[in-house]
Amino acid sequence: MKSIVLNATGAVAVGALLLFASPLLAQTMTTEPVAAPVEAPVEPTAPAHEIDTVHSYVVFNIEHMGVGTNWGQFTDLSGTIHFDPANLAGSRIHVKVAMASLDTKNEARDKHAKSADYLNTASFPVAEFVSTAIAPAGENLYAVKGNMTFMGVTKPLATTFKFHGAVPNRGGGTRAGADAEFVLKRSDFGVEELGGLGDEVKVFVSIEAIAKPASEEAATPRGEGRQRGEGLRREGRTGGARRAPAQSD
Repeated sequence: MKSIVLNATGAVAVGALLLFASPLLAQTMTTEPVAAPVEAPVEPTAPAHEIDTVHSYVVFNIEHMGVGTNWGQFTDLSGTIHFDPANLAGSRIHVKVAMASLDTKNEARDKHAKSADYLNTASFPVAEFVSTAIAPAGENLYAVKGNMTFMGVTKPLATTFKFHGAVPNRGGGTRAGADAEFVLKRSDFGVEELGGLGDEVKVFVSIEAIAKPASEEAATPRGEGRQRGEGLRREGRTGGARRAPAQSD
């Protein structure tokens, strides 16, 4: 599997991703406006990789008072990336973001943003992205379409993610990574007023995902364990710059 992230996703994701806004990305992708209706996600048959929360990010920014840019991030994301460049029809990105993990470096502002006045995280604790189609879009690039659900509203979303390659993971299995960037309009999800903040939210997603270690794969049905990770390792040899195995923080 190639790493997305969705990125992928997505984080993929997510992408899982959301309504506010944040930075942190390696490459810049272009989001295409989507007018199509919400579609059903595919049943994944590509190898599965779980999102590594410690090494994955959802960052955003949003215009403030017409003269500045406010930044923030969501620190709690999860999900599963099924991805194989040789089996895009069976690939799926599913990224979930815990809305209560909002962090704008101001505790009072974060508390207000999470309240019923704005994000209402008590009633809508999770935002998620589930892909419905993935297609090649250039060298190490993949176009992804899917459904973005935020504050109880689901809208179609299309973007492009860059796959950065795959390497053996230190704890076993395979680690892969990808980045994506897209724009959401908060008004599309029912958030009409944000006290001087703009309508467009630029979202940046950087995801690393890990396949099951070989010891866990041995417990899966015959043939399935061998399939998991093969797509990523195969693509890791030919697509994207190889990286050294990530160190745990």
